[in-house]
Amino acid sequence: MDAMSHRIARQHKFAVGQSVTLMRRAGEPQPKDIEKDFLGAYQITRLLPEQDWNFQYRVKDTASGRERVVAEDQIALLGS
Repeated sequence: MDAMSHRIARQHKFAVGQSVTLMRRAGEPQPKDIEKDFLGAYQITRLLPEQDWNFQYRVKDTASGRERVVAEDQIALLGS
């Protein structure tokens, strides 16, 4: 076997259209006004490439329509 066959293909954990919620990363302080802005449901609108070994996603706030880019370790399926 060659070196390429030993590589594990990493894939995004979430898919376009899924509903997610944002989470704070452990140890990252968040002012209460910013934390309030993170509450709610978001829908994944685009899968983005990895950055620092963490997949990125474009998500849209279902209430306000605002979009942002988040890392995979910053989101969880809504209701889980």
